Amino acid sequence: MSQSVGWEPDDVAGSAGLPQFLRFLANLPEPDNVARALLLGPMSLFDTGAVSITQVRGEALELNGTHGYTRGEVDGYWRVPLSVPTPFSRCVREAEVIVDEIEEVTTNFEVLRVDQGMWDGFMERFGVGQVISAPIIFQGMVIGAFGGITRSKRRWNSLDFALLDGISSALGLWMTHPDTPTSRTDRLLRRDSGILDLTQRQQQILRLVEVGKSNTAIALALGYSVSTIKQELQRVMRNFGISDRTDAAERARSLGLLADSDS
Repeated sequence: MSQSVGWEPDDVAGSAGLPQFLRFLANLPEPDNVARALLLGPMSLFDTGAVSITQVRGEALELNGTHGYTRGEVDGYWRVPLSVPTPFSRCVREAEVIVDEIEEVTTNFEVLRVDQGMWDGFMERFGVGQVISAPIIFQGMVIGAFGGITRSKRRWNSLDFALLDGISSALGLWMTHPDTPTSRTDRLLRRDSGILDLTQRQQQILRLVEVGKSNTAIALALGYSVSTIKQELQRVMRNFGISDRTDAAERARSLGLLADSDS
């Protein structure tokens, strides 16, 4: 974690908000409401402008709840494979809180350059702050991640990390409670891929694009219509901001999104 010179809090408003946040979680609220309470409560100590909560599902992190982001900013990241290097996947892998300087994020995580405009927008809206990434832990296992973007730089101390550990434990209990709401907002009820996630079908198509197959040949090889092949390629190219199918395949490969086939 990189440290930056910044202000120290004059009070403990965030930590004082933790007991209230815990009482709120006891009512098993919806994920977006949890994110809102987290932003306005304990995370306010860190001058946070936006918060998101994710859950490990299989080999990916899926968005659970957000507050402070626009729909366009989260739609493309509703599901991100854990194998893709991002701040959240790193904190899950290392099982510890990590703080990045926001202006260095797309340098440290090359895969995020595909959406450089969004990160520039964050700095315009929130300021040149920091990105907090913290694991959600339950019974010694990392089951998700939470964090957000701060509006300013901060010197972090042991009390700050203790607060984040407390939030982590609370979210772990909420997330695993048998009566926790399992329904997700309409924003998250998606079947398409995200910007940093490719469906198995899209991976199959792009691997064939890599070896020079035409859309017609790909359709015959995979048993889909040519129209379906075109639609899938258009989705990928739109996510990458690319207009050429070969460039899309090269970008997917370079970002580590194109797993090799076993067959």
